[in-house]
Amino acid sequence: MLQEKIRLLYLITSYNVAGAEKAMVRILSKIDKRKYDITTAALMTGSGYLMPELEKTGVRVETLGARGKYSFGSVAFRLYKLIRDLKIQVLICSLYHPTILGRIVGKLADIPIILNWEHSERFGGVLRVLLKKFTIPFSDMIICDSGKVGIELKKCLNPPDSKIKVIPIGGINLDDYHYVMRNTNKDIKVGSVGRLYRIKGYHYLLEAAKIILEKVDNVHFYITGFGPEHNNLQQLITELKISNNFNLMGFQSDIPKILSEWDIYVQPSIYEGMCITVVEAIASGLPVVASNVGGIPESVIDGYNGFLIQPSDPKVLAIKILDLINDPHLRISMGERGRKIASKKYPLDKMVVSIEKEIDYLIKIKIGLSWNKREFIWESI
Repeated sequence: MLQEKIRLLYLITSYNVAGAEKAMVRILSKIDKRKYDITTAALMTGSGYLMPELEKTGVRVETLGARGKYSFGSVAFRLYKLIRDLKIQVLICSLYHPTILGRIVGKLADIPIILNWEHSERFGGVLRVLLKKFTIPFSDMIICDSGKVGIELKKCLNPPDSKIKVIPIGGINLDDYHYVMRNTNKDIKVGSVGRLYRIKGYHYLLEAAKIILEKVDNVHFYITGFGPEHNNLQQLITELKISNNFNLMGFQSDIPKILSEWDIYVQPSIYEGMCITVVEAIASGLPVVASNVGGIPESVIDGYNGFLIQPSDPKVLAIKILDLINDPHLRISMGERGRKIASKKYPLDKMVVSIEKEIDYLIKIKIGLSWNKREFIWESI
């Protein structure tokens, strides 16, 4: 029996630029449009930078009108109505608030299949943990973006093993990242990409930069991104007297170009999930110095394509960055190894195939349809 496309809704907090949001755009740019009729919905009001990028992928783009993190209850009815109007069959929730709201509203709206992403090794305070535990039965599958997240999920929330799947969300098109042989005679550029939150540990990078600049002066540091810590970081730069060598670049749209201009990538996070920006850095052939947290050790092998350190230690961070500054051949060899890891482990097509395989399995057992690849139709089973 012929069947219309499966109607899928991808629910997220906003259309602003961050790791989970970038992953959403990449996933939906590649997911098979012959099989799925796709809508995205953001809880937060406003268009956001990624809205036009999503529209280019051929998906329907909606916003639900929340104006703050404490007003999500007011959008529950709008989400319920959207689900019922579009007759959604598959709901994918990404990040904390969409997951809790999506699970509850999706259950009330009788959505057959509910999935959610877990992007971090930490699950919040007592209330968040309780809400996640309470709503876990409403999810048919929990996709973890790294093996470490999966392990911590099992320890903290203890969902059934059958519900846990590990699929890295850091899928990339390797050709989008410009691998260049860095000119070792020029000043060294050390950079990081991320939202300016305390958990990213950028204040430790500033302190490490101060230590480094007391030993060498041909180094310039950059952080690309925006967020609530901007003013605090700018003030610390002034207090440390490193303004001539440290630049907060703000939001930049062309991250591959930025990465191609740097020599060393640093990720000093206090905790993390998959960390897409580290994957982008190794795809660009950059050696990485990063905290040994979350899913980072799955893309950075200590001593092979970078260095892993314990978080919150600016002295060790400075030592490892200096090791790379002082050894151009090490920078090049680590960068080459990292790009090979990215090409084998994180191709976007591989990630999307894994996601579709899991969705197809749930469709088969929950809706009773099987995908006929030869004729590009769903068939009743």
